[in-house]
Amino acid sequence: MSMRPSDPARIGARRSLLRGIAVSLAGAGIAWAPAAAAQPQAQAWPTKPLRIVVPFPPGGANDQVARTMGPLLAARLGQPVTIENRPGGGSNLGMEAVARSEPDGHTILFGSVAAAINPALYRMSFDPQRDLAPVVLLTRLHLILFARSGLEANSVADVMRLARSRPGTVTCAASAGGSPQMGCELLQSLGDVRLVNVLYKGSSQAMVDLAAGTVDIAMDMPAAAAAHVASGRVKPLGSGDLRSHTGRYGRLPRIADTLPGFELNSWGAIFVAAGTPPPIVDTLNRAFNAVLAEPVLRQKLNDIDADPGGGSPQDLANRLKADTDAYARIARSAGLRPGD
Repeated sequence: MSMRPSDPARIGARRSLLRGIAVSLAGAGIAWAPAAAAQPQAQAWPTKPLRIVVPFPPGGANDQVARTMGPLLAARLGQPVTIENRPGGGSNLGMEAVARSEPDGHTILFGSVAAAINPALYRMSFDPQRDLAPVVLLTRLHLILFARSGLEANSVADVMRLARSRPGTVTCAASAGGSPQMGCELLQSLGDVRLVNVLYKGSSQAMVDLAAGTVDIAMDMPAAAAAHVASGRVKPLGSGDLRSHTGRYGRLPRIADTLPGFELNSWGAIFVAAGTPPPIVDTLNRAFNAVLAEPVLRQKLNDIDADPGGGSPQDLANRLKADTDAYARIARSAGLRPGD
């Protein structure tokens, strides 16, 4: 007589067999569980330490935020988080390292608006919109025009007059790649002047040289020059933001009041390699949004004059596309071509 599949004897025999297999595998040092029980474990992420690549030298705004954020992220995701500085190529080296990494979410880019600007300035071997997956916008910052204290200029208009009277002699310092470099280019194109652009791997050395009088002016974030402004060796002249607001240097005039059309802001954002599974991107998005609400990180953002970001991966994707298109138009109007 044949047995039905639900026959108790058949079920009992099957359970005994499975227990026997489990015992044998355990004795051999092999972890095993039935497929239904193993499924959640197979989907667990992260499975190893995380690495945040900062494409600038230590000490800059993004680096400070990343190092504040690392322990907070580690506590939420249950894996250690290390910070790796990969400066060079106007931040392209660090961006490319993440774009070419394994798309498993364990290698993370703390990128900047350079992802939108650099395609207009450099011949690049990768495309940020194609090769990087947006996760979340982290910070928003505005830029300031600074000058060495001994420069015979106390306003944006004074700088433009000086540059016109001495073509090709006024030096503009900026960290290569992103909004500081674009700031020097915009000063030239909108002011119809010829400056000498001096590019650095990061803000710190640019500001040291500005304070020393080696270069004349610089475009950078408010906090980048704070110590040098306090010492009296550097002076802030104008803000690249169109909003009229009071910051650490009081109410600065807008650069756009002298050069109509001048608007220059920056942002920091998290990306991973394109092809990273959407569930991992979503997990990272939730974790970073939660970290943005932590008081210690809010205080760090306040210290560097940055506004907190947040939102969805699609919000960042939209921002990246809009800014890439906008800076491409600016570059074309200024006669800039990638690699010039």
